[in-house]
Amino acid sequence: MKLIGKLLAGVLLSGMLVLAAACDTGGPEGDGQTPPGETTVGEFNKTLSVTHKAPYGVDTNQAYARIVEAEDGTLVATGEDFGDTGIPIYRSKDGGKTFVKNEENVNDPTFTGYAFNAKWQPSLYVLPMDVGTEMKKGDILLVATSIDSGADNFSKTVLNLYLSHDQGLNWEFMSEITRSRNKYDSDGTENGCWEGNLYVNAEGELTCIWADETDHKNHSQRIARKTTSDGRVWSELKEVVALENQALRPGMPSVTQYKDGKYFLTIEMVGENDVPIYWKSSVDGIDWGDVTDQGTKISATVSVRDAISGKDFKTTVTLGSSPYCVWTPYGKDGNGTVFVTAQRTTYAGARPAGSLMSFFVSYDLGASWNIVDHPVSYDDYNNNRPAYSNSMCISRDGKNMYVVNTVQSIAGSQNNVFTFANVDLAKSLVAVK
Repeated sequence: MKLIGKLLAGVLLSGMLVLAAACDTGGPEGDGQTPPGETTVGEFNKTLSVTHKAPYGVDTNQAYARIVEAEDGTLVATGEDFGDTGIPIYRSKDGGKTFVKNEENVNDPTFTGYAFNAKWQPSLYVLPMDVGTEMKKGDILLVATSIDSGADNFSKTVLNLYLSHDQGLNWEFMSEITRSRNKYDSDGTENGCWEGNLYVNAEGELTCIWADETDHKNHSQRIARKTTSDGRVWSELKEVVALENQALRPGMPSVTQYKDGKYFLTIEMVGENDVPIYWKSSVDGIDWGDVTDQGTKISATVSVRDAISGKDFKTTVTLGSSPYCVWTPYGKDGNGTVFVTAQRTTYAGARPAGSLMSFFVSYDLGASWNIVDHPVSYDDYNNNRPAYSNSMCISRDGKNMYVVNTVQSIAGSQNNVFTFANVDLAKSLVAVK
């Protein structure tokens, strides 16, 4: 089934110049692991060097922002748009000077104009190599959740794979990855499949990892994966994280590659206070260790000034909800730096003035963490869930980190709008003392 994505010339925000950029995720997707020929050693400044940032898209409530850069430099972005149906695709052919929406959204192959359609949790991926005969190096893949209603009253969910050979202009349905009924139609054994994320494992197989509720009586939610060697036929489900505590809900997996080609996974833990973020690692992207091990919680000890008392003190700070991760070779040494973002940052015993979210950075492959300012942040939480599943990625030449988020970025609007920032990695470094 072809999903034709003709460009709408000049679909911009009320005459506003649309600036954006996109990239590979700096890990399994592409060339972001190779340091460019310039200074790459140092710690990241508390405030990153941003060359420009701006909203893009239309002024409707949005979430789940994702972005990649195709091999020819085309920038491709997506996300959830609650004022539309299907998955919107935005493209730029001029390095982000203008950003234009495809005329047609990506739809479920069974979509007939009624409720059931691809609507939620899109994630993009640029293939780093050929997989099978149909999926070629440089092709862009999309995984998205099809659903017919809200999270509490749907009848089924389906994760589908879509493919573009032409930098996100045209899309075709490839295959169904997995599906689930709701708990009422399945005697409580199933209740959804969500939040797909793609990567190629060490054996050259395309892998989809997602939050799964098809063993609902034993695990309220678990992290699962399937693989394919041709994009059409998928393996049996394998568990990645399936906890003994049935009430805990590990979810929202994000995978990147870091030093020596190893794989780094972040997940959220619903059921624990503040929905903290955990990480695990894998040598090959296949074996993630004991499935009953939820991983290591991400936290940092920082000095803050409490906004109410005005006193300075050290406190523990954690990430909460909907994580995303990337790796860059820039950093203190050969380890590079792991960046993790999430919807919010929580301070124990303090409430600093300003931003409610930060980047967490690790220079030692996850052993310890610090925080830097998020370039597209918010300081006032609203009912529209600002920053829900925001993301970032490393440019193909490795020099920039492109950040996409959904925050109130248009004056007078209450909507959370797709917003982009271009971070210059070299200029963001400071010498290690």
